[in-house]
Amino acid sequence: MAIRPLTTLLAHKAIALASGLTESDRMVACAIVEHFNRETSQCDPGIDRLAGLTQFNRRTVIRATNRLHRRGL
Repeated sequence: MAIRPLTTLLAHKAIALASGLTESDRMVACAIVEHFNRETSQCDPGIDRLAGLTQFNRRTVIRATNRLHRRGL
């Protein structure tokens, strides 16, 4: 699938509309999407980076990423 400029916008909309996510899940997911690299197609910010951006502690970020992973997001 070709990555176009609107791809990240659609990802943010999908996160906003997804049911069953906590507020921390949504904020962490959005922070991950913001690190999407169009050249490599990777989103790989570190836990500390996500914690700093969201103002959550590391454990909250880890729990949120685990929940997102289990949901296939």
